[in-house]
Amino acid sequence: MPEWPTDAVVSLHHNPKWVIKLELRMSSFHCELNSTVDLGYGNFGCTHYRRRCKIRAPCCDEIFDCRHCHNESKNSMEINPIDRHDIPRHELKRVICSLCDTEQEVQQQCFHCGVCMGKYFCSKCKFFDDDISKQQYHCNECGICRTGGEENFFHCNRCGCCYSLFMKDSHNCVERAMHHNCPVCFEFLFETTKDITVLPCGHTIHLECVKEMHNIFSKFLVIIGWCSFLC
Repeated sequence: MPEWPTDAVVSLHHNPKWVIKLELRMSSFHCELNSTVDLGYGNFGCTHYRRRCKIRAPCCDEIFDCRHCHNESKNSMEINPIDRHDIPRHELKRVICSLCDTEQEVQQQCFHCGVCMGKYFCSKCKFFDDDISKQQYHCNECGICRTGGEENFFHCNRCGCCYSLFMKDSHNCVERAMHHNCPVCFEFLFETTKDITVLPCGHTIHLECVKEMHNIFSKFLVIIGWCSFLC
């Protein structure tokens, strides 16, 4: 195996991406490297997801780590209100491998270097995630991927969303219960990545928003109730 200059080794040590690329190119010299599928696992992604690919947004033809990164960037205060938009998530057609930078059609395994770009992959949502501890699953009725394990949830057709099995026979149905913005932070609840709680009245809200509101208005809410205050 060839020897590398000390300065090259140091620079590579501080850049995991180039270490991985070097391993890919020198794989014939590494008898212990039997597969490239798991290379880079956990080393790539953004604040929203761990994954080994980026996406090319079909709406603006720009590259982002994920749809949330796109939406945050394209809906910021610096963007002209006329130009603000969310990515049409199901129209995604191109991804870029984070290890070899090859742009390609949406698929779980990079056709160029062979790496798995996401241990969880949904071809319907064009979604990748290396953190499978979330127990992701695709709900056909919701039309998107959910977390928490399919065996732990049911889809309520009237509410139009997935709820915990513990609520199956006890929740109050509200038509399209999560198809609205959180009444506190105004994020669209149906596609949020944050935890959601269902109020006794059947309305939905971010769990962290409930806690924040309770800390601020606890005495007031005891008197009038949550739904009277928020709805």
